[in-house]
Amino acid sequence: MQVGITWRVQAGPGVRVVDPVVGANVTEAAGILSSRFFYKLTDMVSLTNDTDILGSDINMLATNDFGVNVKLTDAMSTRVSYRTDYNSNPAPGFTNTDNTFGVSLVVGF
Repeated sequence: MQVGITWRVQAGPGVRVVDPVVGANVTEAAGILSSRFFYKLTDMVSLTNDTDILGSDINMLATNDFGVNVKLTDAMSTRVSYRTDYNSNPAPGFTNTDNTFGVSLVVGF
């Protein structure tokens, strides 16, 4: 067994097109910062943490997805994850933060 860590960070400028719930489309300059982290605990278990932050004049969107991956067989694994989505300026009637708990069965072939 070999424990391994991989971490990638990216950032850059871009153009963002927003299609709001109410109003016309808006095109504006934006910036993004992304992080991808992978940690192999054993041959059967690994952790991942993916983070994205997208900012512009309209708002800032941030997502974070933390997961635990367990290999069950050579062709099957399961993933348990917790994801948080944040919007600094949500549409009327929506909250700033949304959390999702996920359980997945992954089949490879």
